Amino acid sequence: GQLDQSAKKLRDFYQKLLNFCLESDALKGAFYDLHRHNAGLSTWVRWDKLYVFARYSDKDKLLIISNFDREKNHDFRLSVYADLINRWQLKPGRYNLIDQLDDKNTFTLVVEKEDSYVDLSIGKSMALILMVESGK
Repeated sequence: GQLDQSAKKLRDFYQKLLNFCLESDALKGAFYDLHRHNAGLSTWVRWDKLYVFARYSDKDKLLIISNFDREKNHDFRLSVYADLINRWQLKPGRYNLIDQLDDKNTFTLVVEKEDSYVDLSIGKSMALILMVESGK
């Protein structure tokens, strides 16, 4: 039978996700936990409903954010360790982050000498796979 519009949308999402997972160099690379550090910084954020980490390779750098809350969107500042910024060899400045699941979602990674962060907004039961845009 024919798929209805919502089933087609879901199929397209999973097709995009699976293709990205198969092709991503960063997902085969190193893992870096950002959750514990951030949970200790901002107690007002529902960290029991969120999970954040980074994956990276020489070629690609990803920030991955999952919102497991079925009832609420979450807006928060994600702090990025200076150690990770050093591993990624990013200089102070602003870097575009493009969501690999929906390229209309863009954010900015701000790298400063003492502090690096991303202001994020994530919908309920959503995930973001944010790739650092190269060449900045």
